[in-house]
Order: sequence, then structure tokens, then C-alpha cells
Amino acid sequence: MYAFVSLERIGGVAVFNVNDPTQPQLVQYVNNRSLTSGTGDQGPEGILFVSAANSPTNQPLLLLANEVSSTVSVYNVQTRGTVTATAQAPRAAPLRLYPNPTQHGRVYLSRPVSGTLHDMTGRPVRTLRQAAHLESAGLAPGVYVLRTNDGVSAKLVVQ
Repeated sequence: MYAFVSLERIGGVAVFNVNDPTQPQLVQYVNNRSLTSGTGDQGPEGILFVSAANSPTNQPLLLLANEVSSTVSVYNVQTRGTVTATAQAPRAAPLRLYPNPTQHGRVYLSRPVSGTLHDMTGRPVRTLRQAAHLESAGLAPGVYVLRTNDGVSAKLVVQ
């Protein structure tokens, strides 16, 4: 049994073996934040484990919602208990969504993108192809993640 602990200030996630809860053991620490260039995922606030049964990859995933960088880290949980990043830090131009938070209506993107909008369980809810905006009508209130084909992620809050 493992416990995943996000570290808001320094970033990343620590993985602990808690088979003996009185003596937890650190198994791994993963952080893609660069302390020199200011890139990567910063300020993990929320953490969500997605079981293999609910995962779009059919493997367990760990999602970190990062407040400072406005990104979502997606980690693949290996069956041997270690965690590895599934993607490098974004290299493409940043992506901004506005208005954000939004109520039901049109959400504009700072640049045209192709990609997929996912709910917080990782399920795809919209597909975009060179879109400059997306419609939030029909989306339940909550947090969504837009993952672009060029490796950038942006969160969208629907009220």
C-alpha cells in the first residue's frame, strides 16, 4: 500500500510505502520543477489517484493540480510501486483560457490549439482541432484540464 504526498512549496510528489503505518518508508520523490529557470509544474494544491479501471490509459494515474503554474501533472503509477512522469515539462507557448472561471458559454484560448478537454477523472469530454475557443455549455460545474497535442496543459473552472 502506498501514500502519495504532494509538496506545495518545493513541488512534486513523495511516494511512501505504508504497509506498516507505524514505519512509513520513502520510496520515491518526483519533481519536474526547475529551480533555475522557473519552468515545470509549481505549487501542487490538489492530488487525485485514478485507478486503472477509470484511467484512459488502463494504468493507474496520479494527477497533481498545480496552483502557481496553472498546470496538471500526470504521473503513471507503475505496478512495481514507483512513479514516473508521462511527459516532459511543456515546451510550447503557454496557453491561457478566458474567462476562467467561467459560467456556461464561450471560453477563448490565447492561441489556436488541437487537443482534448478532460474532466478531473481523466475522461475526455471535448476534442479540439485548431480551435481558438471552446463551448462550456453542457459541462457540469467543476475543474477541467485542456491537454494540447503540443504538450501544454491548462485548467478550466466551470461554475
